[in-house]
This record gives sequence, structure tokens and C-alpha cells, in this order.
Amino acid sequence: MTDGRRQLIPTTTEHDDSKPRDQRRTRSAKSAYDRLIDLLARRDHSERELRTKLSKAEHSEEEVDAAIETARERKWLPDETVLAERESGRLARAGKSPAQIKVWLIKKGLPTSGLKLQDDEVESAYMTASKSWNRLVRAAERTVLKKSGKLETEVRNRVNRLLMSRGFSGSTARTVYARLLNENPLNIEE
Repeated sequence: MTDGRRQLIPTTTEHDDSKPRDQRRTRSAKSAYDRLIDLLARRDHSERELRTKLSKAEHSEEEVDAAIETARERKWLPDETVLAERESGRLARAGKSPAQIKVWLIKKGLPTSGLKLQDDEVESAYMTASKSWNRLVRAAERTVLKKSGKLETEVRNRVNRLLMSRGFSGSTARTVYARLLNENPLNIEE
């Protein structure tokens, strides 16, 4: 009979060092196929992502190839062009610049040619900054009240930081700030 405490089960497994690393798996380890199913159940992945993740899980190249080929035969892998279009739209809605979107797609092994990325960087930056304009102005007003400074300078700095952190150029940030300031004049009371 136990005294109410849980018994800890050791999590380490013994390895036979005489075997190669990919043959040392214990029976509890998942196969590349099972791991691939788990990954695809969470979200769509490009083939490059799957290969990278399965390799990091120490599956042999043959296992990875077989798992991916089975998934391809069963039509579980999404068309990479459709996946790239969906992901670029998601990133654009999140306020990422076209340059950041391209870098992300390349990293994931997705095609960038033929995508309808918003070519007008200024318009994309404007949409990003206009969503945050009121919040940026209120934050700048609080900062100006705490320390002496000009509201216009503080708002400009905040818009520039927002856009440049999203991958937009400095000249684009300045252009967007001028447009936003023209459309939404600041109430400067001196």
C-alpha cells in the first residue's frame, strides 16, 4: 500500500551505443509517419518544414522520405502555391511588409513567384499604421504629459518605430506619417 505519494517513473531510457543513432529508438518513440500525421493535424506544413521537423526528431532520411511519399499519395500535403497564398494573406493582415512576407515564405520553402503580395509598400504601411493611429496618439500624449516634449515628435517616433519594426523602410514610414497627420490632425493645445 502506498502512503499517498505518487511514485515517480524514471523517464530516461537505456541506449545500446553499439547501434547507430537512428536505430536506438525505444518502442515508445513515434515513427516518422506518426509524427508527420501529428504535425499535419495541427496545421498545414510545407514539405521543407516537414523534412526539417522530422529530421530534428532524429528520424532517418529513408523514414522521412517514406512518410512524406505516403502523405503525398494520400493527398494530405497541401498545394504549396495555395499554402503560400494563404500564409501571405495571413501575414499581410498581421501588418507585415511585403519584404517580410517573402522572407518568411522562403524560410518555409514556399514559392514567392506569382503571389499577389501588396506591391505598393506605402499603401500596406498606411493600412498597418492607420489601425494603430489612435492608440499611438494616446500613448504619445501620456508620454508628453510625463516629460516635456512635443506631441508631434513623439507620435512621429512611435509611427516610425511601429512601421520599421514590421519591415517597412524609413522613407515609407515618413511618407505614411505625413499622410496620417494630414488626414488626422493632432489637437495640440499649448
